[in-house]
Amino acid sequence: RETARKRLSDKTAPPRKFKLEVNGNQFKIVHDGQKISLEFNAKPKTIEQDGTQGKVSVRYDGEHIVVVSKGEKGRRVSTYGLSPDHNQLTMYVEIISERMKKPLSFQATYRRK
Repeated sequence: RETARKRLSDKTAPPRKFKLEVNGNQFKIVHDGQKISLEFNAKPKTIEQDGTQGKVSVRYDGEHIVVVSKGEKGRRVSTYGLSPDHNQLTMYVEIISERMKKPLSFQATYRRK
């Protein structure tokens, strides 16, 4: 059980620092030494991380950017929204897994440097 908690903590900890870029139809996110480039509304792209594979896609939902990651045992939906003054970014995350009784959700707010 302790091993499972450590793995969950490692997988769900919000990055301390990251960068999002939107250029036309292209979306790029850089965090924890990993760079992912995606095209909005394209079919999911296969990504490998920590020895496991998953499919990742990105879309707009009104004023928010939604990134959906699906793996063998669950999915993660990360929704990003800017404050009206564009100086803060809030990340809302929901993780659904067959190993958890109910979804895990959290949010983190970042200030622009």
